[in-house]
Amino acid sequence: MAEWSLSAYVECYEATGRDPLALGRQLRRLDDIRLELFYIAHFDVLAYGWYVLEPTGPDVEDSNSALAMLSKQAIDQSIITRSRILWERIMNFVALVEGEDIGRGRSKKGRFKKRIAERREQWRWMLPHLTEVDAYDDVYRTHEVHGNSVLAEAYRRQDPIDTGDLMSLVNMTISGVWSDILSSACDSDSGSGVVAAV
Repeated sequence: MAEWSLSAYVECYEATGRDPLALGRQLRRLDDIRLELFYIAHFDVLAYGWYVLEPTGPDVEDSNSALAMLSKQAIDQSIITRSRILWERIMNFVALVEGEDIGRGRSKKGRFKKRIAERREQWRWMLPHLTEVDAYDDVYRTHEVHGNSVLAEAYRRQDPIDTGDLMSLVNMTISGVWSDILSSACDSDSGSGVVAAV
């Protein structure tokens, strides 16, 4: 995981001359992002290979069996929730860098967008990504977590959802978001160095 490097962040942070006391908490938040990416890459994607692509998992011999399909649904549900946790972690990290308290509860993403992404030039690049997160929520996460499961409905129709679509937030994250975050966070005008209660 060369991207999302703690040492790269330390190097750029120290170059800004900001408060060294704030660095530890920011590194913990950055490590939360790294862990979420690890969970997805080393558990969900690996399990997908075992149960769906080349069924070798326990009790799965046929990729068209009910067990294989239900296993795929379980992996897909994990990907949906972990993908959104990943973006919560990214927003928490950026908020901490900026010394903003975006709070908890409903509409945290909206508060992040208004207080940071729309107001601060160096974070405006996040706006299209947040639009993607909104679309993902509308199609997958909100239904799966708070309403009628889109995955269960797809199972009943025998029309599985493309896991590639479910990976869109992860793919977006690993396709350049780190370099943009590093550049924005290490901008000498960015961040107060204040440890916010996020």
